[in-house]
Amino acid sequence: MLDLLTHLAQDEDQLLNNIWIGLLGVEALMVLGVAVRGLVGAVSSSRSRRRRSSVGTVSGMSVMSVGVEDDEGLFVGCASPRA
Repeated sequence: MLDLLTHLAQDEDQLLNNIWIGLLGVEALMVLGVAVRGLVGAVSSSRSRRRRSSVGTVSGMSVMSVGVEDDEGLFVGCASPRA
């Protein structure tokens, strides 16, 4: 009888250890997913900002306009003289 109780206790410990390791793995995957999402978002937002910047001339003066598109697709921003 004592042997059966010892065996059941070992099985329970092994099961709890497996559950614990599984939960740690899930948590690590969640952290990795958030980190990857953050990196992808940072890269895509920097690319879209570069795409929306434009350089042109106004009355013979070189200007750089930086802004974003509004809801109607119009470019909204400010123009400043380039040195």
